[in-house]
Formats: sequence, C-alpha cells, structure tokens
Amino acid sequence: MPILLHHLAGPQPATQIEAVRVRESSFRGCRTSAVLPGDGFLLRRRLCTIAPATFGALRDSKRIELRGQRSYFGISVEDYGAAPRPR
Repeated sequence: MPILLHHLAGPQPATQIEAVRVRESSFRGCRTSAVLPGDGFLLRRRLCTIAPATFGALRDSKRIELRGQRSYFGISVEDYGAAPRPR
C-alpha cells in the first residue's frame, strides 16, 4: 500500500545524502548491509547485499548518496553510492 501511495503522490527526482553504518553478517541473504539512522523494528532503513567495491567506499566515507524519487511518503531508492567526504 505505501508504494502505491508514493506513486500517486507525484514523486520527483531527488538526491539525498545521509550518514551510514556498514555491517557484515552471516545471514545468507544480507551478508553486507548499509544501515541508515532511524533503522528499527517498525521502520527498516537498510540496504542489503552491497557490492564489495561500494561496501569498501561506504566504510571509508561513512556517508551514502541515495538517488531516486521523493514524495511526501519518503524516497524510493533507485541507485546509491558512497558520498564524497565533506571538506
């Protein structure tokens, strides 16, 4: 249902940079993940199965750049990568 509401809300292209914490796990479907602030039991804010090159870059920068469509209901992530470090 929330995805349908997101599409009906007229999403616009957006880029967002957030802090990120990377984790390695023994879970088969999510061995490498990026966890964003606000992740919890009711709200999952994590990306699973991060490519090794991206995982290393995220570990170094500690910031992620999310690209996708933003509406009132949030951002639908279409692509992501390590954000450059602030100067």
